Amino acid sequence: MSIATDIAIATPVDPSMALIHTTTVSLFRQVCSGSTVSLTPQLCPVMNIPLTYFFYGRPAYRPGPISSTNRDYDSRPVSMLFRREAVNSIMGIYPCDTGAHDRGFYAPFLDGVPLPDLDCRSVSDADKRIVSRFFGANDAYFYGEELSSLNPAPNSVAGSKFYDLLTSPHVTECDDRSQTVELTQDQVQGLDDAIESVVIPDFLLAEPIVTTALRRWEAGGTTIRSYRPQRRTCAARTVEQLFPVVGSLQGLSS
Repeated sequence: MSIATDIAIATPVDPSMALIHTTTVSLFRQVCSGSTVSLTPQLCPVMNIPLTYFFYGRPAYRPGPISSTNRDYDSRPVSMLFRREAVNSIMGIYPCDTGAHDRGFYAPFLDGVPLPDLDCRSVSDADKRIVSRFFGANDAYFYGEELSSLNPAPNSVAGSKFYDLLTSPHVTECDDRSQTVELTQDQVQGLDDAIESVVIPDFLLAEPIVTTALRRWEAGGTTIRSYRPQRRTCAARTVEQLFPVVGSLQGLSS
């Protein structure tokens, strides 16, 4: 039985937080330099079809390993926040990062749980229902504070195992991606009418290709926030440092 049966009973959280797509500086430049500023689906090795990935509310994607550092500013992260209603052609909605599940990072908790049993797209407002069912509210979800108990208890194997993953006190290989709602899209996503906010490293503000796109988005109401990156670090750690600014953009208290 799919986890979708568990979340269907939950009332969606309100309001809806923005969806987030995080990428690297080098790929963001490519997006800004295109004749049509958009995100194009890329081949996903897990699903074996071209997809674009978003996360509900949280900048969870880690562009690169956390185990190595460098001075390459082009690897630093850029987070784009999208209005939920502007992102269409959703192919899947999952309670956790599917790539990490595919690599076995959620073992032993999700061992034997196939991705179809974690897919909640058959339920309306599935992303907001997942948050409600397992975290209760947007702010608790954003800061990784799952509910101490579920009432009623999960009625599916997938739901039970996922909740065990959330509440386990044991050290595992997985990070916050284990508790971040993932959405996959199979169509080109335009940016001009969909971007709510952008969080970029400050040096991009001096690059004409990028600032041309930023000015156009700002004219349409997009909020631009910049951060000053560490000289030697890794993109994965930098994403974690972006949580306070993203939280403020989502209207959450720190």
